[in-house]
Amino acid sequence: MFESPDRAVGDAAVSFDDFARMIADEFERQQRLARSTRFDDDLAFDSAELMELLLLVESLAGVELSETVLAEISEVGELYDYYVLIVSRAEGNPP
Repeated sequence: MFESPDRAVGDAAVSFDDFARMIADEFERQQRLARSTRFDDDLAFDSAELMELLLLVESLAGVELSETVLAEISEVGELYDYYVLIVSRAEGNPP
């Protein structure tokens, strides 16, 4: 299962490159992920992988996320932006 970097709740969000690398490693995708990489078309994620992705981001961010997030996000960059937003809110900082 996913191992988060040395990031405790209250620490700053990981960089996009680290975030993308964690997704690629966890789901054994060989390509380098860009902000515009799509979970459905480019990575061929199925519904089970999307749920696992949600759990990965929850673990990384240290908060529980709604499953509806996945219906609204289709690209790695969108998910990263959402991740940064929730980490910022958890730290008590404005987005």
